[in-house]
Amino acid sequence: MLGASQYEIDRLVFQGEVWRSMTDGLFEKLGVKSGWKCLDVGAGIGTVALPLAERVGNEGEVTAVEAIPLYAATLREELARKNIENVRVFEGDLRRFKVPRGAYDLIFARWVFSFLPDVERCLRHLVPGLKPGGALAIEDYHHLGCAYYPNRPSFDAVIEGARRWYGKTGGNYRVAGELPAIYYKLGLKDVEVVPHLRVGRPDSALWKWGELFFLGHLQTMIRERVVTLDEAKRFKRDLQAIKKIRGAMFVVPVIFDVIGRR
Repeated sequence: MLGASQYEIDRLVFQGEVWRSMTDGLFEKLGVKSGWKCLDVGAGIGTVALPLAERVGNEGEVTAVEAIPLYAATLREELARKNIENVRVFEGDLRRFKVPRGAYDLIFARWVFSFLPDVERCLRHLVPGLKPGGALAIEDYHHLGCAYYPNRPSFDAVIEGARRWYGKTGGNYRVAGELPAIYYKLGLKDVEVVPHLRVGRPDSALWKWGELFFLGHLQTMIRERVVTLDEAKRFKRDLQAIKKIRGAMFVVPVIFDVIGRR
């Protein structure tokens, strides 16, 4: 949906820093430690795989599955540059990855399943790869609530346009809310949902993160006919204007940690 470009790589690097504390907190909760075998699904350029590799140490291993060649190549380059040897990269579609049975202490994905049209099928493919007691942990959107304030009609138009864009490409911007029932259906237990709701001011990293997404992909949303040219122009103008208003804020889309154990 978002394509592959240097702009998107730079955005992903920034995104990784903005949200690292959230994901680190999840790994702390799960007790990820030295020696764990982990599968990072939709690893991108490695913003999670690399710190996860450090956490599991040389006795552990991270397998990074990434379908986009540019991102897989970028990850390999970073692994070589940092001389990291406990990350294995599989380049290709998740559904073509041969999941070894009972191999992983953790299967993880962040902002992957909201883009996929066949969520249950993919999870059914993955779950046998968990060790007994192993965890499936997904961080993804329950996108409702996302907003800029003071509100303007252009903000609602573009945010709703982004949601239609998800649907048009086969994704689901509310996927995190659907996951618990699928987990139980696939036999996972101790299913837990932890919500994250954050708010950013105009000078915050969270605000910049939102800008990089919406402004960076406005032209594509226009081409996809989920946003009009006039709505896009007003969005940019209104966003610049409210940045000068004391008390302006960006309400970030709600993100759920959805955890289940085999």
